[in-house]
Amino acid sequence: MQAFRQRAASFYAFLGAVPLSYLGYSVSRPGENGEPSSLSQWLNGFEHLSSTWEERNDVRTHAIEQAAHDKHLFLNAGKSGYVDLKMPELINSGSPISVPAGHYANLDHVTEHYRRKYAEEEERKAKKLLQKREQAQAEAQAQT
Repeated sequence: MQAFRQRAASFYAFLGAVPLSYLGYSVSRPGENGEPSSLSQWLNGFEHLSSTWEERNDVRTHAIEQAAHDKHLFLNAGKSGYVDLKMPELINSGSPISVPAGHYANLDHVTEHYRRKYAEEEERKAKKLLQKREQAQAEAQAQT
């Protein structure tokens, strides 16, 4: 029974293909006096879309190139150190004892302490180096 159904389907497919083949052949043949075929005329009706597609692709390509140019500008631009403050007098206002997270206390006295400590240490090193140099010169004069 199944073989019969397959043969019947094949028969009807062949029966439908014959008129469709004839129709396709007759539509694709050129007309009298060298006129283009009706299929060619129908396909030429879509020719205006190619110019539309060209314009659309050109606009999209230009937009993508401009976006890439802008991206390179943003990625390679240097960062500005200037920050425009609306109220600069409010930077160091507030309690120096209870400093909330994310804020800075005034640490000028701490900075000055370590600056003085560094200067004293450098002075001590310079004196020690000068003494060693004087000793080396004295030893060199004693040997001669």
